[in-house]
Amino acid sequence: MIRALWIFVAAAVISCVISPAAAWLADRVGAVSLPTNDRWHRRPTPVLGGIAIVAGSIGAMFALGSFNRPVAGVVAASLAIFLLGLVDDRIKLRATAKLVGSLAVGAGLVFFLGPTETRLPAVPLVLLSVAWFAGIVHAFNLLDNMDGLAAGVGAITAVGGAIVLAAAGAPAPVLLLAALAGALVGFLPWNTSPARMFMGDGGSLFIGAVLVGTSLIPWFETELPATFNPAAILLVFVVPVGEVIFVSALRWMAGRNPTLGGVDHPSHRLVAIGLSERRTVFVLYAVALTSVAIASWVAVSGVTALPVAIVLIVAFSLGAIHLARVPTYQGEDFAGLQRVPYWTVLRSAFLRSHAVQVLLDVILITVCYYAAYRLRFDGEALEIFLPSFTASLPIVLICKPVAHYVSGLYGRSWSSFGVGDLPAVSRAVVLGTMSSVLAATYLYRFERFSRGVFLIDAVLLVVAILGSRLSFRMMAHAAVMQSARARRVLICGAGERGRLLAREMLSNSNWHMRPAGFVDTGDTSEHSLLGIRVVGKIDDLQDVLERHRVDEVVFSGDPVEPAQRQRALRTCADAGIVVRDLIFEMRETGRNIHGSSVA
Repeated sequence: MIRALWIFVAAAVISCVISPAAAWLADRVGAVSLPTNDRWHRRPTPVLGGIAIVAGSIGAMFALGSFNRPVAGVVAASLAIFLLGLVDDRIKLRATAKLVGSLAVGAGLVFFLGPTETRLPAVPLVLLSVAWFAGIVHAFNLLDNMDGLAAGVGAITAVGGAIVLAAAGAPAPVLLLAALAGALVGFLPWNTSPARMFMGDGGSLFIGAVLVGTSLIPWFETELPATFNPAAILLVFVVPVGEVIFVSALRWMAGRNPTLGGVDHPSHRLVAIGLSERRTVFVLYAVALTSVAIASWVAVSGVTALPVAIVLIVAFSLGAIHLARVPTYQGEDFAGLQRVPYWTVLRSAFLRSHAVQVLLDVILITVCYYAAYRLRFDGEALEIFLPSFTASLPIVLICKPVAHYVSGLYGRSWSSFGVGDLPAVSRAVVLGTMSSVLAATYLYRFERFSRGVFLIDAVLLVVAILGSRLSFRMMAHAAVMQSARARRVLICGAGERGRLLAREMLSNSNWHMRPAGFVDTGDTSEHSLLGIRVVGKIDDLQDVLERHRVDEVVFSGDPVEPAQRQRALRTCADAGIVVRDLIFEMRETGRNIHGSSVA
């Protein structure tokens, strides 16, 4: 551990010191990225930061690390892919050329790592390993789309990979991952927004090659370590793998070439809903840290942490669905789907999301049912009762989704899910649990089953369903409250109309309004409404405007004394604050005998 820490520090120092020289060299040879419509930066920027990352990683390893045969193979493959990236930075290779090159380097690494005998079938292992290598390498190439994003996520992933491999009893690649993490941390001061230098394709491809190459080493040992957990390795790469799947799938749905660049990545969509660039990068850092933390837990505890890992994947999938709804391609985000013959079915699945709800519920039902057994039993009792879980899971997966459908749960919109939908959730869970119990009693006479398991499962499933359905409203709420572009609006009137206005602001990001608080006509017993503070009275408006940095004031339509309103208008005029009125109007509309409208 101490040695890995010293390598981390040395790599960070080398990378940080070499970065200015790399920027100078990029200017000299013309390796500069110019602003274009499909790029995020707005000024010419050197793109040879990968030289500093490679120098830090390899230099620290030569100075303080050690090389065995597998690690040397990974370093050689990473340098080869780095040279391919340097060529692309200078003369812009086609996407096909980069893909063929990465596959060739991956195949060479697999050939170098592969012993004569492995515990796994040779042909599937080789094919999957080469595809995994190329996929992760290009995933980090895609991830390099915003200042500091690929470097930060790469450093977090490297630390996670080191922890997982160390826990699996494979210490050899840990030092190389520590060196990579240090080099990326040393490069970050030059790459954070506004970036003074980019890592370029050479840097991003090198990062991906080191990370994926080290993850392959345990698979080609003659004997897999007993503590090696493949799920932990996969969880470490949640962010880059998610990037590839998300971008490629949505570009295909929009009828675009997945290999062409654009500002359609998850990071760009987070900015589109109102987050600042820096906050977007930190959000994705948090996602990477969460996946690495759970991967480390899985590596240490094994199957105990798998339910949490599944919940993590479900949560990230819900976030991806939410971001997919952000318009990017001039309103034709799903245009490519119109060319397939089963367009009607796909449109229902993607726009109404009922198919997605069913698939999600199958996952939630499985996780909750398994978690109920883990909570109810432990030790020998768990070993006795867990076979009942395996035997009865297919029956549960028949009973509960059918109960959800019969109860009307799939006829409800995620975006408007609320208190009024609680009866449907309750009906679905109660009906599903009762039918599962009856089926277990009929088929197995309820032997080696527990009533407590079904009660715990019912509670967990209610929480899971509510959490998944309400997640879209919560994400929309968070997008409004965290938006850097939203105007801070003070709502005058904390009555029914004021609360209605606040709800609309929180759910409608197109307004670009963020409630800064309520002010009311007099003393109120409420300190917060809908999670928004009551910050004072209308008579104290001048002080409230200064303390809460208000951009606009809206009178909600709740009763206000004329004198109070006039004083408030004068205060806003003196402060240069825009004032609006929310007007509620209902008209009766009919038609005369000639068909013309009358009101």
